[in-house]
Amino acid sequence: MSSIILSVSAEQQLLLKLQSMVVMTIFGLIAGLALKQVVRATLGDGFIDASPSRQSPWR
Repeated sequence: MSSIILSVSAEQQLLLKLQSMVVMTIFGLIAGLALKQVVRATLGDGFIDASPSRQSPWR
């Protein structure tokens, strides 16, 4: 495996890193939106939209 990495040029390594960063960012956004929907379905809208004021029902 290490011999394969050494034979890849620096440009190709940079492109692979950039591609993996883009894929991880897209996956993170999708997972975050899905998790938000799960939290909203289980706990209701009050948890996500609650303000940090003293009148918050969660204090």
